[in-house]
Amino acid sequence: IPFQNTIADTQIIYVRVQNALDDENTDCYSLGTLTLIVDPKPEILSDIPDYVLCDENTPGDQTEIFDLTTKYDEILADQTGFDIGFYTTEALAIDGGAPITPANAYAAGPQNVIWVRVTNLATECFSISSFNLIVNSLPVIVPTGTYTVCSTGTDQNVGEFDLSTQSGVISGNATSVTVTYYYTAAEAIAADPLTALPLLYTSDGNNPQTIYVNVKDDNTNCFSLTTLQLGVVSSPIIDTPTPLEVCDDNNDGFAAFNLSLKDGEITGGDTTLVLTYHETLVNAQNGVAAIGPNYTNLNQ
Repeated sequence: IPFQNTIADTQIIYVRVQNALDDENTDCYSLGTLTLIVDPKPEILSDIPDYVLCDENTPGDQTEIFDLTTKYDEILADQTGFDIGFYTTEALAIDGGAPITPANAYAAGPQNVIWVRVTNLATECFSISSFNLIVNSLPVIVPTGTYTVCSTGTDQNVGEFDLSTQSGVISGNATSVTVTYYYTAAEAIAADPLTALPLLYTSDGNNPQTIYVNVKDDNTNCFSLTTLQLGVVSSPIIDTPTPLEVCDDNNDGFAAFNLSLKDGEITGGDTTLVLTYHETLVNAQNGVAAIGPNYTNLNQ
């Protein structure tokens, strides 16, 4: 007989038992009591945070191994006396059959819903909730060649590198990523900003030198690792030539010069070098507007 209790939690109702064959003597009956107890459902977190992993094992397959038991504390906090089961559907969670086993090594991704059933072991009352399993992709790494610069100073194996010029190349110009550089692989994995190399970096004298690159997705914090090889090309060693002199036929301060006469003196006879002459320092630095070899001076 359906009955809705009228007193919360615990209510006593009375039972009258009468012999069904004694229709005439209604005074022959017994009385008893029945205690009605409403056991509360387990109190669990209704909005369980997503369980998020990066696609680190076999990157690209969008599948990771989740230890669902790590969600116990979030679901129950410090409560005891409960059983927790994880299920692939809400219907299975309600029914209580076919839980996920083993719960500490569940392969899933890229996005799945996991249903949770929490059962009070004493009363068998249960509650259900759910959370998402998410596998985030790693940032894409674009293979790059050796980053080469000319040597600086007296050490022909040391160069100055502007690492910022390589960030877009390595990340494929992706947005919302941070590219940082490190001296060792361990430092790149730890990604401590305090150990990151400066973007204007002077190589350590190893030629070539390998440094390590961390490309992090700013939205998910997932990261990819790669290496960047730094190469230093020796700057040619040249000699300062003696002045090139010609006779001034008309004493006007101008004359025609054959600049190639100084090639060997400047290069030391190294035929592998390419030599050009320029009227200004800026043109020489930029390698533009070469003059000669036959040249008439502009200034007396």
